[in-house]
Amino acid sequence: MSGGAPHERIDSLLAAFQQNFCVPWNQGELDSHFHEEALNYWAIHCAQQRSDKDPISRIFVLEGRQAEPRLGDGVFLPDKRVVLFGEDSTQMARTLEVLGKKCRRVKVIVVELPIAMPLTPDTWARTTYELEKIVRRRLSKPDAQHFLRARASGNQPIHRLLILRAPECSFGFLLPGGPVTPVRRGHSWRVKHLHQPIPLPVERLDVSWICGRDQHPKVLTRQQQRVLVIGAGALGSFVIESLVKAGVGSLTLVDPDRLSAANLGRHVLGAEDIGQAKVKGLGRRLTASWPTVEITPFPHSLASWLTQRTLEGYDLVLDLTGEPDARNRLELARQDYPCPLVIGWMEPFVAAAHACVLPAGKRWTNASRDPLDTWKAINWPADILQREPACSSSFQSYTHSAAIHAVALVTEAALAMLDSEVRQPVIRSMVRGRRFLDAAMPSLEYLPWAAKADLFDAVTWEEPWHA
Repeated sequence: MSGGAPHERIDSLLAAFQQNFCVPWNQGELDSHFHEEALNYWAIHCAQQRSDKDPISRIFVLEGRQAEPRLGDGVFLPDKRVVLFGEDSTQMARTLEVLGKKCRRVKVIVVELPIAMPLTPDTWARTTYELEKIVRRRLSKPDAQHFLRARASGNQPIHRLLILRAPECSFGFLLPGGPVTPVRRGHSWRVKHLHQPIPLPVERLDVSWICGRDQHPKVLTRQQQRVLVIGAGALGSFVIESLVKAGVGSLTLVDPDRLSAANLGRHVLGAEDIGQAKVKGLGRRLTASWPTVEITPFPHSLASWLTQRTLEGYDLVLDLTGEPDARNRLELARQDYPCPLVIGWMEPFVAAAHACVLPAGKRWTNASRDPLDTWKAINWPADILQREPACSSSFQSYTHSAAIHAVALVTEAALAMLDSEVRQPVIRSMVRGRRFLDAAMPSLEYLPWAAKADLFDAVTWEEPWHA
């Protein structure tokens, strides 16, 4: 109706509203929509009832939905107006380190009840009586009385929260009867008494949800695994970040380098970390953002690390240095404590990248010559590598957007090993097509084995690895 008169366009809009909403609504055809979009309607309801003076604004749960009702203590962070609830002490400690550092912490009492169906506007509990009735019905009598009469130490009131968890969404309530909230009005302070329940959004912060949206059961296994990463540079820093986001629970980072200005365009860290040890900066940044990981930085060489420790207990070692000395030392260390190894490296411009995946007991080389010296996809001229003060060895010209391909290749290889998907040694390679090569440097030629990438933007394949 863009060409119609204003009144014609308004008439058309009203007619469409009548036909598409009012008529189906009256006939009950939209009732299922409340169930399908229960969380959206609940978010609208919470926003409408929200006030900046409310003591609590949301609840974070640190575990998936439980099959049975439970009563437990939560942690209230008044400065952030959030409550954390979960029985996993490790997860709680990590989450408090991320969200609650330097914050006051107050004990609250929480009841979590599983429900079969999501709440809709017709079934939202709106009074304290309705909510307390649900608690009495679902909890044992001692637990229900403990919750309904809860007091903090010194017989002071304590915040009481109720969480109703449907299979795919959750609904929270702050019940009246807790501590009063100080409210500033002009130059004076008053107290706010809560007379009706406050609806609260409930969000999950458990690793199964934030790292896999409950669709990757291997995430829980990864939480128990330990990974040693050698090299935290342009490739290593982003692989480390990707492993954290994939759910790996414990990472040890070894790299003696410090961040320089020349690193900024292709590293996870930023200008505020210039001059700092890369592994320490990564440890601070990632543990401050992700409550699912424990990171141990070691800002010294691999040789120094191996003089004090062994590979015992590690589920995977990643060598992302490109340095022959690191590979040689790992070969010797793996003879005493065999463990899986992934060696990842990039060719100039990231025109190709490789990940050699070696199960425990499988060697990188059986000869005096390092295979990395010969395993390449492009016939590079001798002067392609430059010396730069920002790097401990040769400098390769590339941008971060090109390196993303290598990060994905190496990360997927590492996860495949952690998830027990690799039984025999293999090498995974990614090679860019002719258009990419010509834009980087004209007249570059593929080695015969990689020529099949010529007509494509990029080709990835896997071959058996023979040391």
